[in-house]
Amino acid sequence: AWSQHIFDEMPKSFSLPVVCMGLTHGLSICADLFVDAETDVLLPAPRWGNYDVIFGMRPQGRIHNYTVMKEAPDVRQSGFNIQGIQAALTKIQSKGVLVLNIPSNPVGYTPTPEEVDQLVQVIETSIKPLVIVLDEAYKGMEWSDDSVQGSIAKRLAHLDPKRFLVVKVDGATKEL
Repeated sequence: AWSQHIFDEMPKSFSLPVVCMGLTHGLSICADLFVDAETDVLLPAPRWGNYDVIFGMRPQGRIHNYTVMKEAPDVRQSGFNIQGIQAALTKIQSKGVLVLNIPSNPVGYTPTPEEVDQLVQVIETSIKPLVIVLDEAYKGMEWSDDSVQGSIAKRLAHLDPKRFLVVKVDGATKEL
């Protein structure tokens, strides 16, 4: 049933799902497969503390932070920090992993469709191989009509598979 749920929402270009013990285990599998001491890992700040263990401590990835929200005098004028991700991408020396947590926990922000389009454009400029890990633990918990709804994996499906690998990690626990 979960596999069918994923197929119903994803573009047909995605592979068969990998079943694991839960979302944290799925993230850990990504780290085991794609992170070593030569990998630059771009993590959101603030973030769930286990990201540091999963992507840094265990596989020894080089952690770089990007701030999720733009600084603004009024939080209502803030937004998704595309420039922060763009700056973090320049730190990749040979290969990288970009972890996106959308909707964001603990910030609680979900980017607008326009911000996701800008994000995709910035990702496309990366000249280094990049694994994009979508932590979608809170997908389906978008509380504003102007935020992107559902998975952003569809918006990343057209990326060049020779340079980019998109890995969607989610689970039924929070979503359903």
